[in-house]
Amino acid sequence: MFATILKKVYQQLLLLVVVAVVLLAAYVSAGRQFMPAISRYASFLEDQIQQSTGIPVSVESLTGSFSGFNPVVQIDGLQLAVSEELPRSALRFASAKIIVDMPRSVWQRRWVLEEFVIESLAIDISQNTDGSWQLTGVNAAGGGDPVDLNSLYQTFLSFTRLDLTDVGINVLTRSGDRLSLVNGVATFQNQGDNHFLHVNANLEGNAEQLAFSFEVQGDALDEVSGTFHISVPNSDYSRLFAEQDLGQVAIESIQGGGQAWLNLENGEVLSANIELEVPGVTVSVLDGQPLRLDNLQGKAKLARGMTRDHWEVALADMSINYSEEYWRSFNAYVYLVPESVLNVRADRIELGLLAKLALDSGVLSDNAMTELQGFNPDGVLENFSLSMPLTDTMDDIISLRSNVVDGQIGSVRNSPNIWGIDAYVEMEFDEAAQQLTGLAEVDSTDFSMNIPATFTRVWDYSYVNGRLLIDVDLSNGQRVKLVSSRIVAESEAVDGNAQFTSITQRFPDGSRDASLDLVVGAERVDAAQKTLYLPDGPNINQSLRNTMQFLEQAIVDGDIYSSGILYRGSTVGGSPSETKTFQSYWQLENGQVNFSDEFPNLEELTATVVTDDNNIDVQVDSGRSLGMQMETATGIVRRNEAGRNLLTVTGAASGLTAQGLDYIQAAPLGGGLQETFSTWQAEGEFTADVEVIVPLDQDGAETEIRLDMLMADNDLAIPDFDLSVSQLSGAIIFDTRTGLEPTELSGEMFGDEIELALSSTGEAGDIETIVIEGGGSSTPAEMIAWPRQSEFVRGLLANMTGEFAYDAKMTIDQRPGASAANVLQIESDLLGVTMDLPEPFNKTPDLQKLLSLNLA
Repeated sequence: MFATILKKVYQQLLLLVVVAVVLLAAYVSAGRQFMPAISRYASFLEDQIQQSTGIPVSVESLTGSFSGFNPVVQIDGLQLAVSEELPRSALRFASAKIIVDMPRSVWQRRWVLEEFVIESLAIDISQNTDGSWQLTGVNAAGGGDPVDLNSLYQTFLSFTRLDLTDVGINVLTRSGDRLSLVNGVATFQNQGDNHFLHVNANLEGNAEQLAFSFEVQGDALDEVSGTFHISVPNSDYSRLFAEQDLGQVAIESIQGGGQAWLNLENGEVLSANIELEVPGVTVSVLDGQPLRLDNLQGKAKLARGMTRDHWEVALADMSINYSEEYWRSFNAYVYLVPESVLNVRADRIELGLLAKLALDSGVLSDNAMTELQGFNPDGVLENFSLSMPLTDTMDDIISLRSNVVDGQIGSVRNSPNIWGIDAYVEMEFDEAAQQLTGLAEVDSTDFSMNIPATFTRVWDYSYVNGRLLIDVDLSNGQRVKLVSSRIVAESEAVDGNAQFTSITQRFPDGSRDASLDLVVGAERVDAAQKTLYLPDGPNINQSLRNTMQFLEQAIVDGDIYSSGILYRGSTVGGSPSETKTFQSYWQLENGQVNFSDEFPNLEELTATVVTDDNNIDVQVDSGRSLGMQMETATGIVRRNEAGRNLLTVTGAASGLTAQGLDYIQAAPLGGGLQETFSTWQAEGEFTADVEVIVPLDQDGAETEIRLDMLMADNDLAIPDFDLSVSQLSGAIIFDTRTGLEPTELSGEMFGDEIELALSSTGEAGDIETIVIEGGGSSTPAEMIAWPRQSEFVRGLLANMTGEFAYDAKMTIDQRPGASAANVLQIESDLLGVTMDLPEPFNKTPDLQKLLSLNLA
């Protein structure tokens, strides 16, 4: 029974094989007979291709043959997208060969091509006036995209293998520019679930190849997973981007190349790697002026999170040039959760380049541009970190952290100019409160600062360390408050510390206000550079400016220690003097002070200077001037009833009388007086009290001087008359308002004591004549020894014996052009003298005879 069954099965199988062989032989025989007749089915093939691709085609001729079990179709003159309305062809084939894989076609119940080889393919891609692209000659059904990418992908899957050689692609933009690819080679291959497309071609006129590859799995375009790669050679692609609609950005020229790798999963981009090398690109934003970017290069990686809820972008070895700004070798990382949060980190950000790019782009509002131009930020942000919420809630906080290297920021509404900032910065913006707060920890080795409304000079420091608190309130206009901690500063000019609070406000109605609290303490200041810390800015009133100019002139040199300045008040131009104050305290040693250009400087000075707005007090503890020792001196600056600033200097000095005479020569005591004393010689010491009143802001006003000089036991020689006065003691008082005031002196002249009276004549302080007169006793021998005595008088005196009294008077004419500047007159009645001469020339002691001597 079982054998019978096996026999029947065998007979049926044998019959089936025989039938199959017969049918296969009939198929092959019929195919070989039928295939040559395929030339009559060109229209049928055109319909099949159009149904498969959606693209109308035409065929000039067909030739059929059989290869094994697969039919082979040789096509000549195949053209796609030919119609009466669109006579141009998108695809033109010189020849093509199609081999149908019959077993797979039967199994999959659709046409599967084992091989499709095309030679000399030309493809035209043109841009419509609305900016869309199409294969030239292909109508867009329903006004949609000219080419259905999913249909093309399905067509791509229908080929087991398709090889294209000598492919040319012409891209025609709507502006009329053409970009051509030549010498192209393309390979399509499908093996099971694996599909790939490789394309290589040359840009016309470029020896480097453009490479494209698409290797995926999946039977629908929105389900594919795999990789996409494109390598673009360095070339000029300006024609491709000319007049393209890229939103608010327009690319006017671009030269460059690069590569990109995309990882796809389920029809979506999972990650991307990009390498760029763009020597130059010119773009414009919002129809603004062209922006030229040079040497844009680097690597970028785009990745999507495993849960598809966020994106990550990494930039490596990026660099870019703009204008004269350079952004070299930086790395960055961006983490984005759509509608949730944006985090940005970067190891280096060039502030100057970004600021200049923003200003030149034209994207900023007028107010924002004005602010940015004023602040003019520059420098480098390192280890930059930004966190920005993207939700619609109002309690979100935007935070920023970064290191600043060599940063700078300009002055806006009298805020400080700062250069050379090396700092750590933290900033937070509260959107609900419209408030920006933060801090900067500064530790700089080359730092400069200027407060333009108050000081015109820049403060340069070799080292600065301190903290700055920042508070910007935008809820009602704009209020910027900067508060510093104690800032330690060192420089060639000063070692000290400072602390300030700067507040600038702009109100909604356009009005503004600004104030500054500044305290500077100095452990050491080079007095020659004290100008740096004297307020002289445009908002300093003229009275205070005059006072500061006096300090600038007065403190010439020396070492300032344990000193400080304080400014508090408004920095708005034209603000009343009552709204601001400047005070300072200076301790000076080894100093040099110039109270007035008309007087010799005080040197080797130890002094204290205190200022209080327009008032200045100077206390000199010790010093010297032209060799004289200054015992004490004070200087004060005050306003008089007329509102003028007056400097009053009072002091005491001592020294050698000869030094005092030298000082008179250097002091503004009048040319005549100086000329008179220029030849006088003295030995001994003196003390003096001096008072000087100098108008500081009155052009043409004269300095007032009062000198009260006291001599004790001095020897005085007057070469004009060869007179010598010894043991001279007494006071000499000179006042520019009254002249030489009457004083009495005592001494010895002609060998005996003499009492002298000193006075002057003149009006309103203009000295016309100085008068020195006095009386004493002498002997004929002393009078004979006087070098200016005439020989005739000497002969008379030689016959005299005894002692006689005399009166002497010296008149010193101070008027310019006087014929005789100095006149000496000596008179005596010769009582007490016996003259041994013949009658009538003899004389007894009780007989008066007048002796009068006049020398000019």
